[in-house]
Amino acid sequence: MLVVLFILLLIVIVVGIYVDYYFEVTKNEGKKEEYYKSSYYVYTRNGFLNVMNSKRLMGEYESSCELKSYEALGGRFLYDVYLPDENGNVVKMDMLFITPKGIFIIDNKSYKGRIIGDEDGKKWIERTRIKKDRRFDNPLIENAKKVDNLKRLLSISLPVVSLLVFSDKCKFRNIPVASKDAFVLKRRFMKSVVRSVLNDSEQIISFKDVDNLQKELYSLSLDTEKNAIINNLPSVSDKSIKQDIIINKSIFTWWKDYRYNYQ
Repeated sequence: MLVVLFILLLIVIVVGIYVDYYFEVTKNEGKKEEYYKSSYYVYTRNGFLNVMNSKRLMGEYESSCELKSYEALGGRFLYDVYLPDENGNVVKMDMLFITPKGIFIIDNKSYKGRIIGDEDGKKWIERTRIKKDRRFDNPLIENAKKVDNLKRLLSISLPVVSLLVFSDKCKFRNIPVASKDAFVLKRRFMKSVVRSVLNDSEQIISFKDVDNLQKELYSLSLDTEKNAIINNLPSVSDKSIKQDIIINKSIFTWWKDYRYNYQ
């Protein structure tokens, strides 16, 4: 009798595991199909598993999904944009979202703890219950430099807005920002913030100009990236940026081309 009960229990456990696995696979297949239909994949050619296993890439993808409706209305994205500053250094931006009313510089942060900081402080803090406080450079100051640099490079005068986007898993109280062109927010509020900015702005360029500007900045980014690699990145002081350019943009270019042509 005990043997029969044991066998029945084992069968129930195996069936349960199989059902959980089936639904998980089905769920992932749905996510995978949706991902490969997204404009993020069209622009970046990042593989599904690479994105799912990378906090940085996942942040980019989730942010692009938040603004998908505005993309359908004519907005255009650029990802991992490398642009030169006036001193010849390389400035990296996670994302640009170009619209007829202005450009959004989107800086994605994957922190999960409590974020403590203010607009003028040199350092911000991520505080968790388990690890020691993690200090990082004030991203508002960095983004302000990126805004000024992008305005300098634009061939036409357009408003440039900075969005400092944190994961929905992090916690922070309202961080006061005096500038009207800079926002600190969680990802789930992206759409409402962009809607508010666009509703208060006038159209400056046409949708055709948006496409042209996207191509112009994309071309400039490629040239800057290529020159940085050729010159062994003498002007890039951030080791993480240097490594990102060399590994992701140089060594694996052939793999991206292979997936694009044969996948």
